[in-house]
Amino acid sequence: MLGALPEFLGPYRVIRFLGRGGMGVVYEAIHERNHERVAVKIISEELSKESRFHSRFESEIQTLIRLKHPNIVRLIGIGEVDSLPFYSMEFVEGINLHEKLKLERRIAWQTVLDWAIQIAGALKQAHDFGIIHRDLKPANLMITQENTIKLLDFGISKLFGGDGSTQPGATVGTADFMPPEQADGATVSPRSDLYALGAICYACLTGRAPFLGKNIPEILFNIRYGPYIPMNQLAPEVPLEFCKLIDDLLSRDPSKRPATSYLTMNRLQALRAGLKQREAKQLESRSDKQPSEALDVHTSPTKTSIDVKDLPSIADLSDSPYHDATRIEIARADEATREQISGEPLVQRHTHSSLPTSGRTTFTEVSDQDRAKVSIFEGPRPEVEKRKFWGEILLILGALIACIAGFLYFSQPANPDRLYEPIAAAVTSGDESRLLDIEDQIDAFRDKYPNDPRLDELDAASEKIEYLKRLRFLQRRSSNRYPGQDAMVSVLRDIVDIKDTQSEMAKSKLAAFAEAYPLELLDPKEQTWVRFARKLDEELHSQVESTSDKIRYTQLENHYQKVMQSGSPNQELAIRLRALCLLYSQENWALPIVTKAARELERLIPSP
Repeated sequence: MLGALPEFLGPYRVIRFLGRGGMGVVYEAIHERNHERVAVKIISEELSKESRFHSRFESEIQTLIRLKHPNIVRLIGIGEVDSLPFYSMEFVEGINLHEKLKLERRIAWQTVLDWAIQIAGALKQAHDFGIIHRDLKPANLMITQENTIKLLDFGISKLFGGDGSTQPGATVGTADFMPPEQADGATVSPRSDLYALGAICYACLTGRAPFLGKNIPEILFNIRYGPYIPMNQLAPEVPLEFCKLIDDLLSRDPSKRPATSYLTMNRLQALRAGLKQREAKQLESRSDKQPSEALDVHTSPTKTSIDVKDLPSIADLSDSPYHDATRIEIARADEATREQISGEPLVQRHTHSSLPTSGRTTFTEVSDQDRAKVSIFEGPRPEVEKRKFWGEILLILGALIACIAGFLYFSQPANPDRLYEPIAAAVTSGDESRLLDIEDQIDAFRDKYPNDPRLDELDAASEKIEYLKRLRFLQRRSSNRYPGQDAMVSVLRDIVDIKDTQSEMAKSKLAAFAEAYPLELLDPKEQTWVRFARKLDEELHSQVESTSDKIRYTQLENHYQKVMQSGSPNQELAIRLRALCLLYSQENWALPIVTKAARELERLIPSP
């Protein structure tokens, strides 16, 4: 059946092949009567003979029946053709998040925050029914044309107390986004899905998975024991509060992650509200300032040194939005994780279709009544319902407290030290990208605290930022033109082009530039370019001097070692060391060697 495209599957006319996964094949199809466009997933004929895959496929169907949420792909109907089970689901026009990462590498944190709220809401719906996804990853998240997220592929999900499709102690999932407890073959929980949510946010914001490796065993080892690079080190432009929440979600100890998807969703919503309020206050404070003439400089997006294209574990995707990525199964002898199969299929009625079909076919549409009748318990469990009721009340109270705390946190008056700390960290880091990212923070600090004694340091940082912006502008070949300053900009661009390969020529041209454009003859716009040229000249001279000092130091160090290893008598050795100290005592670059020579002299000629 899989060799040729089937004409019909139940009431659906098959249009085209979409993808092939670990358990089945997905087709795009159209309902013959109402012309609804759907995706139809049918189990592979060869896998249907294996009870383990057959039960897992049926488990996926039973899982989807339970779920109705705007951010979960909706199940439409279930059926069987030639004894092969299939189901139809809404067709999502768009691409999956994995494909989007291949195209864009990194995604703006505002968009990721909105998506994270939607994913957390979808997980809450699943977790409320006792369903753990266990394979949450970018390839299983569809992005609609309205830029919303829809979660799909519950092929390896399980109920908290049911579904025995997984062998005892087996590890099932996709390595890059797998939580440590799942990589160990231990029992998973709803917090395992929250880890995967954190890993997805991490990948979207940094362009790489939280833990890397050359192969699956190495990735699994690093997930459990490898070093973790905090979010803000790879994506300094992301608000620290968002970075902290992602770090919490990626805790190796599940107990240190947020307790539930509901609390996670509320923390994310409070975070978004607080950040929007902060942004509004910053815009309000800026509106009071006299607008200055903007420099037409646009730096390229900051990129981490580790790129998605170098990571086959992330970027190696199928082009199909309904592709089941290759999964791993590692058997572990852990009887503690044994699960019992319980419960009957949720929808047992079948109707024979009167439409054209390929072979013996039955099909049933899933209604809201079917979803409403679903219960994950085999019988009445009033004590469980009571505990669930009070648990939900406590969760609502906890979420309310979290929202109030977030509001108070973002509303409180800013402390100058708290505002200054990330600025100082970026200035001292030596990272030019981090320095460029704090320009707005410096402006906000200057506006709020005009008398702060540290403003001189910030002024120096602002000058450095202005220099870097102009330098990057000149390095871009597609730079916009500056009306009235084309001659100055053109010659400075030529100097920037040769500064690394012909430094002496660049210095000569900069000296000529300074003589040709004295400040007193220039207007304010032109003066900014002269100041840039002076800064560039200082940088070139410092680089040349630094390189020359290193060469001289290496040569003197080699000579000093020859003197010390010559085997000369102590008297001759002392004469040579005294001569070295006399020759180089005034040279700053030689100070470490002169100091060593002086100590040797004290040893050879002790003071009386």
